[in-house]
Amino acid sequence: MRIIVLARRLQLLEALPGPPWLLPDPDLSKTLAGIFQREFEDPDPNRFRRWWRRMGRTYIKLFANAGGRRSIPRSVRLAMA
Repeated sequence: MRIIVLARRLQLLEALPGPPWLLPDPDLSKTLAGIFQREFEDPDPNRFRRWWRRMGRTYIKLFANAGGRRSIPRSVRLAMA
């Protein structure tokens, strides 16, 4: 995981073991967690409910993308070489 983070931060996308959009993105995950925590800590519960109704599905999809794929097909990995 450290190599993936380093390659992303240095913009060396050729060094990644697959396409960047299929690999985990810890920086995005950290950013999303900070936004969620800020919204959740608001003392007004109705504000959080409104926010979740508006952004909930999008937020779940973003978290799934930040986690990356469980496995990358061999054909995709070979095409990256």
